[in-house]
Amino acid sequence: MDEQNLCRRSLSWNLVSMYACEQCGARYSSDVDQCPVDGGTLLQLVDPILGRSLAGRYVIAEKIGAGGMGTVYRAFHEVLQRDVAVKFLSPQLAHDPANRTRFLREARAANRINHEHIIDITDFGETPDGLVYLVMEYLNGMPLSKAIDRGIPIQEGAQVAAQCARALARAHELGVIHRDIKPDNIFLLHGYENIFVKLLDFGLAKMKGELRVTATGTVFGTPEYIAPEQARGMNVTSKVDIYSLGCVVYEMVTGHLPFSGTTPELVLGHLRETPKNPKYYVRDLAEPFAGFILRMMEKNPAARPDAHEVADALKVFSGPASTMVEPAPPEIRQPVPESLETEPPGQNVPQSLGNTLEHWGREIASLDEALTGVELPEPMVEHLGRLIRLHQEVTELNDEMILASKEAAVAEESGRCERMRLGTAIDQVASKLADKKRERDQAIASLTQAASRLRDLQDELQRVWAEVREAARISSPDPSPTQEELHTLADAAMVAKIAIESQEAIATSESRAGDLEIEISDLDFQLSTLRGRVNAASAGTTHDLDSLRKSATRIQAEIDPRMRLIAESARALRRFASAALDETIRA
Repeated sequence: MDEQNLCRRSLSWNLVSMYACEQCGARYSSDVDQCPVDGGTLLQLVDPILGRSLAGRYVIAEKIGAGGMGTVYRAFHEVLQRDVAVKFLSPQLAHDPANRTRFLREARAANRINHEHIIDITDFGETPDGLVYLVMEYLNGMPLSKAIDRGIPIQEGAQVAAQCARALARAHELGVIHRDIKPDNIFLLHGYENIFVKLLDFGLAKMKGELRVTATGTVFGTPEYIAPEQARGMNVTSKVDIYSLGCVVYEMVTGHLPFSGTTPELVLGHLRETPKNPKYYVRDLAEPFAGFILRMMEKNPAARPDAHEVADALKVFSGPASTMVEPAPPEIRQPVPESLETEPPGQNVPQSLGNTLEHWGREIASLDEALTGVELPEPMVEHLGRLIRLHQEVTELNDEMILASKEAAVAEESGRCERMRLGTAIDQVASKLADKKRERDQAIASLTQAASRLRDLQDELQRVWAEVREAARISSPDPSPTQEELHTLADAAMVAKIAIESQEAIATSESRAGDLEIEISDLDFQLSTLRGRVNAASAGTTHDLDSLRKSATRIQAEIDPRMRLIAESARALRRFASAALDETIRA
């Protein structure tokens, strides 16, 4: 299917057969043969979305890809003067409220997390004619799936996974489960000296406290990477992301999927089979690394490590040569699309409304000057006056929209920076909390082991103690103990020493576990407080942006009919000017 037919099929909105003026970039419907304002030639647009302005600040520049949920475009942010990506929900899905909710969930999930290794989704909304969209960073790089096809060194693969684990650790602490970790949703950015990862597509994410928008028992995920409990349609925990990431690491390291075959065979493999040890494919792979990968893929979720432990372990396995990269400062961050390999941002930025109005202003002024002194019919005088008035009104409305857009951009960046700051604090507290919990578990394990050893020793302790007491009652004229008595004392001393050590270990472990429980409680409180602050910051930013979006929508609703009236008046004046010119020529 060619590009034009694909576009018409996948973007079946009402905006069809659109044309753009070659001179001013203004768009018109198919019943116009030339620009009514400046007479410029109209060129047909294959895609009716191209050149469109969203929320007064995003101008759609080019289509860069399409997926199951919708289509992604490169757009230009007129306020921040940089490229962004805009993803539109497919109109075939937009009629279903559940699809709309699932689509916008991606924005809410990503905005709640705000991590340097998770794609930034800066804005979202719906146009007056029903187009639902997300605005994201514009990524320059390639999906991990392509890197795996080319081959990725083991240490770099470990570094990729470590960065993913750091992102998931933040997500899990904030109650967000991705549920579809796979190479296509892991993006490797170009332009960095070392590996830098962005985790994409939170469209299937499950968020704590969110109402269910899918049917009970519905299974989501990708068969090659799906966790057993997820495949069964059970209620999932954050450990499903660990399992899926383990499958991705397995594939990066070995070049093979853990299981292969048809979809049913893949699912059964995850449910029942144990994957081959990675060392089967890579003999020189370190045994601890191979074992850790398999531990991430344990059938029992409780046996899998959490994301903090995965990040720490994989950072070690990535080796000293692969230093973790710090994120770029916010002011030099490049904006971004999704799941698609892209070229660097292009230069073909469509004309903005402001540029079009400026161009039209010059044309209207020239027309006014040309008609000065000419006796015009009353309808033409009215058209010219209305044209000048409407142009001024739209210019003022556009200035108002630009101001609202700048306020929105400031609110977006301020909210993002605040959530980033709180998120970093959450990472630090959560990582420390995870360490303390592991220490607590180790202390409890030591306590259990010492108590078990002491219980097993009770019979032996009673036996040797009875022998010592029996030996103590022996009366002998010789003050020196016999050989047999010495053996009895030695056995008793050895058993007593083990008993004392076990009792001391129990006391030490109990004390340490108690101290750690206090520390864990304090850290839990700190983490809960930080989560509350993140939610409050997210809610505050969302409220501010919703207000600004409504303002932009209102302004756009006032601009659109005026733009149509401008075209009508300009067309009428051009017809009059053309007729007057013909009459002059005949005369």
